[in-house]
Amino acid sequence: NLPMTRTPDAHFFTEARYRGARVAAVAPDYAEYVKFADTWLPAKAGTDAALAMAMSHVILREFYIDRPSEYFTSYAKAYTDLPFAVVLEAHAGDFKAGRFLRASDLGQTAPNAAWKTVLCDAASGRFVVPNGSIGFRWSEEGRWNLNLRDSATDAAIDPVLSFASSAERWVRVLSPLFETTGAGTRAGVVPVREVQTPTGPVAVTTVFDLLAAH
Repeated sequence: NLPMTRTPDAHFFTEARYRGARVAAVAPDYAEYVKFADTWLPAKAGTDAALAMAMSHVILREFYIDRPSEYFTSYAKAYTDLPFAVVLEAHAGDFKAGRFLRASDLGQTAPNAAWKTVLCDAASGRFVVPNGSIGFRWSEEGRWNLNLRDSATDAAIDPVLSFASSAERWVRVLSPLFETTGAGTRAGVVPVREVQTPTGPVAVTTVFDLLAAH
């Protein structure tokens, strides 16, 4: 609601419309910003979470799965955690998502290795630690922005968003499902790769694959 909550920035909103941007306002009431909109969706109060999840589902289905878009894929690789590897834990005869795979799991002993997340590089096929994850922020590096370069070699990284084309196997994963009737689980199938760690092999998948399975 820019005119009320960010009044000094509200002019950008109207200027964007003068340049051809179309605006859809989602608000249960006729809020201040609705008058700037081309379309008003008066969502019923309390349904905003369901609406947001539906929008996310359409974006995931149409721009990542059915008709992959280079723009969307590049954005996800550069600015989100979707390519990062997640450890799968045994659960009720299947698996569930655990924690992120970390640099310490690869045997690295750099400062804060237990806080440095890992992804798979498409060019080399190796699991690498990109610059700028949370483990880099409170150490001597002081890097606060994700940078798609290997922290060990400074080589450019092309993150693998999904293991679907390089999976060693596929497993069933149980995800939490919260409904009005109580908490349950939803079963999905994800592609898996194994990573050798100092304590033995672990099965990992990507955040994107978990999202798609759910």
